[in-house]
Amino acid sequence: MGVIAPNGTGVDDFWRSLLRGESAVRRVTHFDASTYPCQIAAEVRDFDPLRYLDPKTAKRLDRFAQMAFAASQTAIEDAQIDFRHEDLCRIGVFIGSAIGGIGVIETQHNIFMEKGLKRISPFTVVSSSTHSASGAIACHFHFRGSNTTIAAGCNSGLDATYSAFNAIRLGDADVMIAGAGEAPITPFSFAAFNASGYLSRENTKSRKSTQAL
Repeated sequence: MGVIAPNGTGVDDFWRSLLRGESAVRRVTHFDASTYPCQIAAEVRDFDPLRYLDPKTAKRLDRFAQMAFAASQTAIEDAQIDFRHEDLCRIGVFIGSAIGGIGVIETQHNIFMEKGLKRISPFTVVSSSTHSASGAIACHFHFRGSNTTIAAGCNSGLDATYSAFNAIRLGDADVMIAGAGEAPITPFSFAAFNASGYLSRENTKSRKSTQAL
């Protein structure tokens, strides 16, 4: 298992925070949300993509894909599988993501509006794709089995895990990397969720639980 989450990086930290009943919901720091109806979110605050990716690759990936890659890498280390003795054609990757590279889309759109077409990154299409996470994982580890992205809203990660389980159960794969990645706390995405009425406006209440699970 591998976890990059607002309430813990790594399985041990994540599990301990759950047992303590700790909430990771705080004031938004990724951008200025002071004018938004909702000004709170569960942000991943301690994630450094360069701990897991080389600078060139990290630059080409949206934050959601960076975190999905990091979680997959730590899960692979946790599993202690020696891939030298595995058939790489029977190792696949199923990753779920509802929104994909919304951060890249927003950034590159702003560049386009301010500086024009020639300043847009040539990697925008690839980096913003929901498939960029599973593609990066498969390419890095040379996995040649089924490679699929599940975009099914909030349950995308669960659907990806179930699909990966079925691939093994049906004999289509020996090993599957399965999970999800999401990074929707960006100015426009957060505004859109605000406009939809999905987000809490209880910005002043404490978000810390006082009772352990």
